[in-house]
Amino acid sequence: MRVYNRLMWRNKSFNPKNGAVEALLNSSSFNLIKNDTLRRNLISWKDVLGDYLEEEQFAVNFLNNEYGPWARASFDPDISDDPENTKAFFSKRHRNFINQRAGDLDNNINTVKEEGVVAMINDIIRLTEPKQ
Repeated sequence: MRVYNRLMWRNKSFNPKNGAVEALLNSSSFNLIKNDTLRRNLISWKDVLGDYLEEEQFAVNFLNNEYGPWARASFDPDISDDPENTKAFFSKRHRNFINQRAGDLDNNINTVKEEGVVAMINDIIRLTEPKQ
């Protein structure tokens, strides 16, 4: 049960460095970019990233504000064979929390796919590499 609890609380976030993109978009140098695909990707990057970060924040809020308080009140982390831990672990409420958490993480993955985050990053990298 301890391994499970550590996995449940694991949370990774995506924190790209956007300073260079913002600086470029707000400078006259942006006009020097002639590739339309690269221009579109750079212009839409903030919106695409924002959509993903909304989903990520929703999942974090659920973990911290709903599941977290209940789990801290329901599980004793120092007693691995506590019958109350087992009862809480198999409770309907806990199963619903697990389904919600799985759904939130699935939404994050789907948002990355649907918004094309990885493809956009790869395109930007490809289109900004020096020609050989």
